[in-house]
Amino acid sequence: GANGCREWCELLKTNTTITTLNISSNYLGAEGCRSLSEVLKTDTTITTLDVFSNDIGDDGCRELGKLLKTNMTVTTLNISSNRFTDDGCQSLCEALKTNTTITTLDVFSYAVSIEWVDEVYQLLLQNKEAVKAEAAKQKSVDEELVGLATAMGYDRDLVRNLLQTRSVPDINSLLDLLKESEQTSSPVAPEEDNATKDFRWVLSVKYDTNEVNSPNFGGPAKE
Repeated sequence: GANGCREWCELLKTNTTITTLNISSNYLGAEGCRSLSEVLKTDTTITTLDVFSNDIGDDGCRELGKLLKTNMTVTTLNISSNRFTDDGCQSLCEALKTNTTITTLDVFSYAVSIEWVDEVYQLLLQNKEAVKAEAAKQKSVDEELVGLATAMGYDRDLVRNLLQTRSVPDINSLLDLLKESEQTSSPVAPEEDNATKDFRWVLSVKYDTNEVNSPNFGGPAKE
């Protein structure tokens, strides 16, 4: 219920690992949504929120609408089967006009008209296009950064790996990350010369087959 939700919300204030929060069928009501909305307004970890069947009504939708106006981390929201009407759906649509990160929103409710369901659908389409455009823009920036860093002598694969795990706005930020990576990485063993490699190959074959007749460093032993 709402009291239990308040306790969960206290724990969520320090959340840095939970990305999916499923509290469906827990009798939250509008009061529980209010507590949830307050704590998630500043959360940057949770991307999926499921409050299916919690009897939140129109008031609960309004609370979630407040959440969506400030939270830009949640991308998937399920509020279906919650006894809300067109009024509650309208509150969500108003929030979606400023929220560009929600791309999946389930608003199934027997009391919501098809007109408002369609409005939600159209707004979600806009968000998906915006997300796609932003991804294309970031990919272009990343490719430019890879080219610049590679030209300066940095390993291309290392640069790409950093860009996949970190948000890097410009070349100066990337160079800082690369320097930090160099300082924390383990020392690289010196490359073996050809003679050493051949000798290791012979030992390996001998160990595996016990049929090496002579230490032929140029390749397999000849008959």
